[in-house]
Amino acid sequence: MTFDNGKTIIALRLRVFIATILLIIYLFLVYLENIIKFPVAGYSDTFWTLLVIGIYLILSFYPILFNYKYIYFSEDGPSIIFRFYSVGILKGKKNSVEIPKRDFAGYRFNRVIGGFFTSITLQRRIDNKTAIYPPIHLSSLTRAELEKIKSALEKYQPG
Repeated sequence: MTFDNGKTIIALRLRVFIATILLIIYLFLVYLENIIKFPVAGYSDTFWTLLVIGIYLILSFYPILFNYKYIYFSEDGPSIIFRFYSVGILKGKKNSVEIPKRDFAGYRFNRVIGGFFTSITLQRRIDNKTAIYPPIHLSSLTRAELEKIKSALEKYQPG
C-alpha cells in the first residue's frame, strides 16, 4: 500500500492563497480607493482591518501551529518508507525513514491534546538492540489515513 496526503496539502495552500487575494482586495478597497465607508456595523476601519488580518494570520500559521507535514507512506517492496517535510510559509527540509521489513521492531502512536497533535515513533532492530527513530508528526492525516498506516504496520509487528 502506498499513499500520500498531497490533496490535503494542496487544499491547505489553496486556502492560504485565496485568503491572501482577499486580504489584498480588502486593503485596496478600504485604503486605496476608499470604496468602503466606515463605520460598518458600528465599528471603525481599524477594527475591521485588525479582524481581517487576524483571520489571515490564523489561516497562514495554522499549518505551522499544528505541525502539518506532507506525508508519503509505502510498504510496497522490501522496506517500510516514510517521507515527510513541513508545510506552511517556510518549507522544512525533506526527511525519509526507510526500515527493511525484516528489521522492523514496532511502532507507537502518540496523541496529545485529544489527538490534535498525533505522531508515530518507529523502532528498528539493529544487531541485538532496538533503535528508536524521532517522532514523525502525522497531524495532517485523516483518521482513515492513520488507520491505513496502523493496519499496514500491524502486519510487520514482531510477535
